[in-house]
Amino acid sequence: MAIKFKLFAITPAVFIAATLAVTAPATIEAAESEDGRHILILRPKERNAMLENMRNYLSSIRDITRSLAVNDLSKVEKYARQSGTIKIYEMKPVMVDAMVPRFRSLAIKVHEEFDQLANNAAAKKPAVELLGDLGRLMNNCVKCHETYVLGDFSHEK
Repeated sequence: MAIKFKLFAITPAVFIAATLAVTAPATIEAAESEDGRHILILRPKERNAMLENMRNYLSSIRDITRSLAVNDLSKVEKYARQSGTIKIYEMKPVMVDAMVPRFRSLAIKVHEEFDQLANNAAAKKPAVELLGDLGRLMNNCVKCHETYVLGDFSHEK
């Protein structure tokens, strides 16, 4: 008894859909946490990278604030620039694929706000204006933390 096989052509769209189904990022935006925020479920490595990035942003904000207190605009520019959009290109690949679209748009906005602050410091804008820039930047941080909470795929409780 001979076995017959049928060969079929796979269209590019089918191939891409099948590949995405198998290689989809591990991040899931789950329904809601107990406090009503959306849960971003990350692999432990992704979670650690995200937390490291947030600590770096806080360090930049601290250094910007200290520099504003002594009216050192060149340092304000330096510290703002180091967390600006350049960070998007330096981001670890695991993070880029992991971010859900709404979260990604908030993250990009934070980097753009750092750039705006750096540009205004380079243009020697008054400190009160730079503080306004910093406040708008931090509004995005607060919005994100009000909206999302991190989860992970680890099985530890």
